[in-house]
Parts: sequence; structure tokens; C-alpha cells
Amino acid sequence: MNPKKKTTRKAKTKAKKTPKDTIQVSKEKMINIIAKGLGWVAKGKSIQPEVLVRFEKEGLTFGEMIGISAGNIGDYKAEYFGDYNIQETAEVLFTEEHLEKIKFIRSKSVQLKIKKSEMKIIFLSPSGKEKYPVDFKNKVYGEDDLDLDDVHAEIMPTEIKSGDKTVKFINMDSIEERSRLTEEDKDYYDDDDGYYPVFVYVRLPKSELLGLPKSDSLIFKKVDRIETGKRAVPCIQLETLVKLEKKSSYSRDLSEIEFIKWHDPTKFEVRVDRSHFDKSLAQLTDPIAIVFTEDFMVISNIEEDHWLAYQIGYAELGADPVDIEDETEDLDETIDEVQSKEVKETEEEE
Repeated sequence: MNPKKKTTRKAKTKAKKTPKDTIQVSKEKMINIIAKGLGWVAKGKSIQPEVLVRFEKEGLTFGEMIGISAGNIGDYKAEYFGDYNIQETAEVLFTEEHLEKIKFIRSKSVQLKIKKSEMKIIFLSPSGKEKYPVDFKNKVYGEDDLDLDDVHAEIMPTEIKSGDKTVKFINMDSIEERSRLTEEDKDYYDDDDGYYPVFVYVRLPKSELLGLPKSDSLIFKKVDRIETGKRAVPCIQLETLVKLEKKSSYSRDLSEIEFIKWHDPTKFEVRVDRSHFDKSLAQLTDPIAIVFTEDFMVISNIEEDHWLAYQIGYAELGADPVDIEDETEDLDETIDEVQSKEVKETEEEE
């Protein structure tokens, strides 16, 4: 009689479920989100010192504003992450310090565990061998700050009080919709422009906005370009402006445009702070979607699982630009020229 062969049954293994209020994500993605919320370029160089991120079941959002005309906007769906299991809504204030501390976890992926009651975020390696608890604080609001619920309920507010004046903002949903347009949507037209009229929306490669000489401000304006056959074609011209020179130092037509939709037949000319523009552009990848409205511009990346945008307010064309950071190194050559001119004038007077 042949002995019976022993049969072994493989134990059924249940897929590990991400614990409650925990996100499993690549370390690079988590660093990326915080950096983009801050508008971080390098240590000590960011658009804002802290960003309030709201974690919800559907994903995370941030929508902080600087004053009443500039803001960082992010909307990341749960699908963007590897495993996302947030049950209780939590607002976490991230700073550059958090950005640096995540880097201590040596693995390529991290587990982000939110302990709302303890005001802690715990960063873990997948093995659990590395554990780094980081305290976070609540957002402290001043009289001039926007209400938390207004900021995050619709990503951006549509109306806020500024002293005795009510300031209105364009509907950000319509901006996202325009940014998603393709060549097949050339006949698209929307009567609902939001609160500020839209001049134009455009999609172009990032390279069209790079390689500019140093300046304080950038000017975007609608001009007529004469093409072969003396046919006038509307286009957007980009100029650089140096404060001490009081005139344009360089200009180029934005010609390598993938898609453009003129929404208003009138001509426009707007100026934005160069420092803020460069820091915003540094966060984005190809292609760049831009919406110019009457009162501000929005540059963005639109993907299926996330939306990232930066709102940049306009400066008065006749006024000095207001820099978010004083980057005087950009003006060294111009300052030297002005000083030399002043010395020369003084010598001539003597």
C-alpha cells in the first residue's frame, strides 16, 4: 500500500487594509504636495511660510490666499495616493520644517498617520522600523485672514469682506473646466464667466515662459501680429520690466501655443510680480494652462487625479511692483548703472 501523500493547504492571506486615518504614499509624492502647497523653491524661498491642508475621505485640498489677490490651490483625489483611508476630516498646518523632517525616513514610501486628538502626524516606514512623530499646530487666524470654511469649502472663496468693501473672486470651478479644454472644444463658450470677465485661456509648453532676463515684473498683453500677406493675427506678448528703468527691457510673442481661446475681443495689458510668477511656475510641469481674467491670472496643471494652480494678482501698470520677497540680487546691474549715472551727473555739476 502506497502511503498517502500529505497535502498542504495554502492559508488564505487577506490583503492588508490601510489603518484608519492613514495614507500610504511614496515619500517623493508627499514631499511634493507639501512643497507645492508652500510654493517652495529652496530653503527660505517659498511663496508662503505655511500651508493648511485639509484631509477628507475624497482626498486632500489646500487653498490658502495671500492677501486678496494671490493664492496656492491644490485638489488631490484619493486615487492619487497608493492607499488612502481618511475617515475623519483633519486640517494640518504644514511648514518647511515638516518638509525637511519627512526626508529622515529612508524608505521610498512612507505611511502618514494623523493623530488628530494628539495633534501629531506620525511618519512611518512600511516595515515600521522607522517612526518619526511630528507635532502640528492649529491655524491661528487674524482679523484680516479668510475664514477656514470659506477657504476650503470650494477651494477658493467667491466673496469676502475687506473692510467696508466686498471683494469678489471668479468661480474656480470654471477655471478648472477651461483648463481641461482640448482642440476638440474650439467652439466652447460659457456665458458664466464668474465674477471677473475672462480675457483668454491658453495652454502652452513651459519652455515658452522660461529663459527670461532678470526683472521685477512681467507684462502680458494682447497685440496684433502681422503675418505673411499682411494679415493681423491676435497674439499674447510677454515683456520684462525692470523697476529702475521704468520701461520694457525684453519682449517676445508667445508663439508655441498648443491651444488658445479668446474669450473677450478687447485688448488687455496686465503686469505681475516676477518673483511670485517664477516661484509658481517652478511648481508646474508641461503643459501649462493659463487663464487671464480682468483682475488676476491663474496658471495650473490639470490631471485626472489632481489639480494644482497658482493665482497671481496684477500690479498697477503705473506703480512699482510689490515683491513677495525682496530679491535685490536681480537688480545689481541696474543699481550699478543708476549709481554710475548719479556720480557722473554730480561730477558734471561740479
